[in-house]
Amino acid sequence: MVMNVYSRCIYSRFRCIVNSGGKKPIYKLWKALYAYVSLFLILLFDRKTKIVHIHTASYNSFRRSAYFVKLAKFFSRQVVLHVHGGGFKEYYQSAPDRITAILDVCDVIVVLSESWRLFFQGITSSLVRVVNNVVVKPIPSIETCRTNKLNVLFLGVIAKEKGIFDLVQMIGKNVQIFRGKLVLHIGGNGNVKELERLILRYGIDDIVHYHGWVSGEAKDRLLSQSDVYVLPSYTEGLPMSILEAMAYRMPIVATPVGGIPEIVRNGENGYLVPPGDETALLGALRNLVMDKTQCIKMGDISYSIVEPYFPESVEKQLLDVYRNLLKNERIA
Repeated sequence: MVMNVYSRCIYSRFRCIVNSGGKKPIYKLWKALYAYVSLFLILLFDRKTKIVHIHTASYNSFRRSAYFVKLAKFFSRQVVLHVHGGGFKEYYQSAPDRITAILDVCDVIVVLSESWRLFFQGITSSLVRVVNNVVVKPIPSIETCRTNKLNVLFLGVIAKEKGIFDLVQMIGKNVQIFRGKLVLHIGGNGNVKELERLILRYGIDDIVHYHGWVSGEAKDRLLSQSDVYVLPSYTEGLPMSILEAMAYRMPIVATPVGGIPEIVRNGENGYLVPPGDETALLGALRNLVMDKTQCIKMGDISYSIVEPYFPESVEKQLLDVYRNLLKNERIA
């Protein structure tokens, strides 16, 4: 998704090589091998390619990326390793020496927030820079459809780690507070059976609406028609979904994990609640249900915070990284 936004909104001339995707193992292996050979041929024959910018995350993603890092350094190219995902701290503990060895040969490690910069500076000698995640500005042509009820939105993987079951269970336990006042819209894939089981158990199909996997116009429509975004995750990096919701002027209810506290200011543009704390989650949503004027004020603050994440700002940050590398200067 990040590369898609880059190619549409920042650099249409990126030479992008996709090295993952698909469900079948044989297809995944073929895609990784094809990407590796493609990069090999580019580095062998195209001396104009000076920088290899690799996007990675944890576990299998990082293991794949390690081969691309080694290949780029074999051909004496500059390497930017761009780390996404919220599970890297846990992954690092599984093989710290091996992971640090890969990080140390990179020229720049790019991370998404200040908290992640501090973490990576503690485990690698490579330079670490923060480059904001890029978020596209809202599409103004989409009509909003606000109602008297508070429309709350969750987008993401339907899994315990995302806190979605905590959220649905909390609503089910407090149905007398929320019925007629709040509607929760859920978009995503994953453990749908558990989600449907909880909705049925508490009899809240009039309050909780599952939309399946949403993208494109359907996703934009949900964003434009929602009042509040909720993501009560147990672990995160800096979620794109939160940035997108902030661009649509929504207050955020989330957890203080990863880089989230750097963009969600408790009591200003939303609320931060401990992971798994249904009581705190109840309090945050009840506050917003009782005062929709507060939602509007918080949403405006969200928009002002997210402006540095729009494409024109991120382009400047990336150019700064690239130019300093090409000048072979140490990035402070």
